[in-house]
Amino acid sequence: MTLLSILTGLILISIIMILHELGHYLTGRLLKFKIEQFSLFMGPVIFEWQRNNTRYNIKALPIGASVSFAGEAEALEGQSGEHSYAADDPGLFHNRPRWARALVIAMGPIVNFITAFLVFIVLFSWTGAVKPELRTPPADSLAAQYEIEDGDRLLTLNGERIRTDLDYSMALFSHSDNQDLILEVKKADGSVERIVMAPEIAETRWMIGISAREIAADQYEIVTVDPKSNQGSPVLQEKDRVLSVEGIPYGDSESIRELVADRAGSTVAVEIIRNGEPMTIETKPTKLDLYRDPGLILTLTKDFGSVLSQATVYPWSIIKATGKGLSMLFKGEVGVKESVAGPIGIVTMVGDVVKQKQPLSEKIQQLLMYLGLLSVAVGVTNLLPIPPFDGNHLVVLGIEGAFRKDLPHKVKNAISYFGVFIVLALMVLVLFVDLGRIFGF
Repeated sequence: MTLLSILTGLILISIIMILHELGHYLTGRLLKFKIEQFSLFMGPVIFEWQRNNTRYNIKALPIGASVSFAGEAEALEGQSGEHSYAADDPGLFHNRPRWARALVIAMGPIVNFITAFLVFIVLFSWTGAVKPELRTPPADSLAAQYEIEDGDRLLTLNGERIRTDLDYSMALFSHSDNQDLILEVKKADGSVERIVMAPEIAETRWMIGISAREIAADQYEIVTVDPKSNQGSPVLQEKDRVLSVEGIPYGDSESIRELVADRAGSTVAVEIIRNGEPMTIETKPTKLDLYRDPGLILTLTKDFGSVLSQATVYPWSIIKATGKGLSMLFKGEVGVKESVAGPIGIVTMVGDVVKQKQPLSEKIQQLLMYLGLLSVAVGVTNLLPIPPFDGNHLVVLGIEGAFRKDLPHKVKNAISYFGVFIVLALMVLVLFVDLGRIFGF
């Protein structure tokens, strides 16, 4: 990874964290909380000034931010205070009304969601928004055999509510080509129809048994590997980067198709990069069924109403997709390495965007998508009811409000210690996964 790609990743994470802390800070200022310190970045202080009894500083490590509220510095991601205050000072954090404290705490995640909303407006205005309105299916597709018309609105797919293209992708994620597709569509007259699309084999031919996406010039990354490939013993793996087949560039699909058909009963050599190491893998062509394409085409539009609508619902789609991913992780359907990423992993992914050979406009679009995705992720994570996240403070305030008295300090300390243990364990896990992703262990 280059220095530029690392800095880009750090800047992206820092923007999200700074905006989060600004949500706490500005709301606290508005509601007359006393604030001891607001810091940009982490580590030793390199520049500092003071205004209205608040210290503002810039620190050496270019990541993150923090805010310290007088009298309850530990309530948010701040540091211990250095000033002495009267116990009944109305500006102290714990002396402010519970509703005001809850609003200050909640505004960090809320600002993250607002950031995601604004980012998606910019991104979708630029690239177009995909709305779940179906276009006329191609004549040779599966959908062309059913009563699907231009303008039909796709409501559900396999029981999953469809509001965005991410919802659509997640609904298909665990779907197999040999399974029915069950749709609910809203017709032009307002009626809702249930359509069951039975799979249909278009052809059977000799194949390597992989699907891949282009990630750089003449480099394709394997997305799926058919379990029947190599005569039932797959040797290629997801995340392998495919360069060529018997010297034929992987992008030349027609030539590869002819070659594989000629090599039926023999083997073909696939040149790949696995964990950064170039290698050649021998695999046997396998006769596989190729199913007819469903032909469900969503509508891409730059209409501002659609852009605004998609920017509003897209964060919820991200939350649903994250929840589904975690569910699949706990069920053992996906691995930890494919499901978890910490700061190192995020910087690495952003760095990959920066170093890829593609137009600058596409890099910016991908970085905007990451900014939106990560803003939602930070917002949701901070609402978890685990110390030291904001969600824990909101739960405690809710309990105290219900009983009209503060929880004993012993209870709060016990909750904090438990939370610290959980967070440290998660940090170790994501660090291990991030390093494993980089070094291939």
